[in-house]
Amino acid sequence: MNAETPAARRGIQSIGVGFRLVRALIDARGPLPLKQLAAAADMTASKAHPYLASFVQLGLLTQSEADGRYALGPTAMELGLAAIDQNDVVALAEEPMEALRAETGETAYLTVWGNRGPCIVRRLEGSRETPLSIRVGYVLPLTTSATGRTFLAHLPPVLTRRLREEERDRLPLARGIDPAALDAVLDEIRDRHVASTRNQVFEGFGAVAAPVFNHEGKLAAALSMVCPQSALDLRPDGPLLTALHRATGDLSRRLGWRTP
Repeated sequence: MNAETPAARRGIQSIGVGFRLVRALIDARGPLPLKQLAAAADMTASKAHPYLASFVQLGLLTQSEADGRYALGPTAMELGLAAIDQNDVVALAEEPMEALRAETGETAYLTVWGNRGPCIVRRLEGSRETPLSIRVGYVLPLTTSATGRTFLAHLPPVLTRRLREEERDRLPLARGIDPAALDAVLDEIRDRHVASTRNQVFEGFGAVAAPVFNHEGKLAAALSMVCPQSALDLRPDGPLLTALHRATGDLSRRLGWRTP
């Protein structure tokens, strides 16, 4: 294979330079005039203009005839929708889950919403040996597990109401939970973006779970860990929750979520 020529290398670099303008429009979340857009991309207006003209021709950007402002165009929308269609949360979770396992030594679980509730779809074994065996395909309880409460807190009630009521009739632990007290816990989970339980699903063990959001800001999945209570460090700035939030933030960004 022939080595790249200097011209080819310059061409690749120019794409990166031009894409700074697209990135600036994405971050702005609205149309921008030429000078403001160029400044956001750290270039002069005269340098930015040829890139913008090319992007408009390609449909990546549009320019308003009324005020000359630039905005993302139909091709940008097509690219975004195509990327969303190709997103596979299980595949995209591989690297964040590997990082979570490496940082904490705990087994990491990825759970998505199924027709019977929160269902584990991926498990990465940690370095700590435990007698627990929570397999892929296991459906977690809504009201008594950290993962279930994550889904309760972030999904519309219309999706969870029936299962929540059935669980209260079926599970002894769920029957003992006061609905008003649980609602207060769910409010806290929404505020902190983390749920935790102790001695709920397994005696002597605790669990932490955090939400993963998609490009619409809706719940797509949850990442969780189950560990002995002695290892359940729930300090907001502690290593366990720091690693968990880093992993869920990474996976959410891979799914197109952006911090408000």
